[in-house]
Amino acid sequence: LSPQLELGVRYYWRVRSVNNDGVSPWSAVYNFEFIPKAPVLVSPTSCNCCLRPGMINLRWYSYLPDRTEVQLSSYNSFVNPLFSVIVTPHSYVNGRYYYSFSTYLGIGTYYWRARVISGNGTYSYWTAPRYFWVNAPPATAPIITAPSDGSLVTQTSVLLKWNPVSNATSYQVQVVNENTGIPSGVGTAKTYYSFTGTNDTH
Repeated sequence: LSPQLELGVRYYWRVRSVNNDGVSPWSAVYNFEFIPKAPVLVSPTSCNCCLRPGMINLRWYSYLPDRTEVQLSSYNSFVNPLFSVIVTPHSYVNGRYYYSFSTYLGIGTYYWRARVISGNGTYSYWTAPRYFWVNAPPATAPIITAPSDGSLVTQTSVLLKWNPVSNATSYQVQVVNENTGIPSGVGTAKTYYSFTGTNDTH
């Protein structure tokens, strides 16, 4: 006896022993349900690395050509997920049906998981969740453009200038008097700073 299991069907079973004197009582009744295999998450993987803010592509595959549900959350409990969407396969390669979903993500820690939904509405288990970080790239030092290093200036106000940095939101400027060793500093959102030594403006 080797019946073909049907997806979404619950089966009940029991067993008893047989010998020359007869048969035993039946065992307790157990049951099981045949459900689809969970999909396999491909990327992003769980790692101590981070992605840049922007469009993030989630990728996974299944061995069945069925719909899948993918969830993204800021919590590993998936309470109030950021989204829960149904996705169909976009390609078939070597026995695997591939899926993907892209979304814009800002800075944060994210968890994602997926499950298969068979044609008759039977759900697989959720995959084990994966996590990834989205963070801005580290700040890089600006390139000073004026005055040039070692310059001799004749004005009481010096315009300090530098090239913009693409991911910078502001800049911190520091000037040190060689006689006092006391730094003078200011924050600015611009790419220049007018330094007078006493009455700083920007």
